[in-house]
Amino acid sequence: MRLAAVVLAAVVGACGDDGYDPNGCLPEGDADVEGMVRNQPIGPFASAQIRPTGIATGPQYAIVLDENATACGEVSTTGKRLVLLFCEMPINVPYTVASQLTFVCPTNDVLAIVETAAGEDFAVATSGTIDLFHLGSCMNGGYEIDFGIDRLTGAFDAVVCE
Repeated sequence: MRLAAVVLAAVVGACGDDGYDPNGCLPEGDADVEGMVRNQPIGPFASAQIRPTGIATGPQYAIVLDENATACGEVSTTGKRLVLLFCEMPINVPYTVASQLTFVCPTNDVLAIVETAAGEDFAVATSGTIDLFHLGSCMNGGYEIDFGIDRLTGAFDAVVCE
């Protein structure tokens, strides 16, 4: 599935937060991660952004946690990224991560993908949870995402890229 690559190619905006302070956003955002997927480390993340996807049908927004610091609207050419796809703008509720087979918009579920710099899917999540704690121009959240027997956990501070 190359949906995440399409998502990353269609982005614009501004980014980041160093603790919940809507006036204290950093250009790249901030995120942490623990765990490995398919025997490879993922992270550390250097940017966290919430981006509109530009897709007419399907996921409308993505939270992108990238190993490289990028300005919103830019796609990193190295490393990996965790892409969380939402059918609508994320709100302050707990989300369930759906498998690729069951994720179909409209839904309140999220599809999580680890993507390579080339836009290829490295791994697609099978289950998990995402919690958003604050909303506004900066969003704080936490995640526990399973990729079969592998698990990624962490937190992020991101700004909506419009």
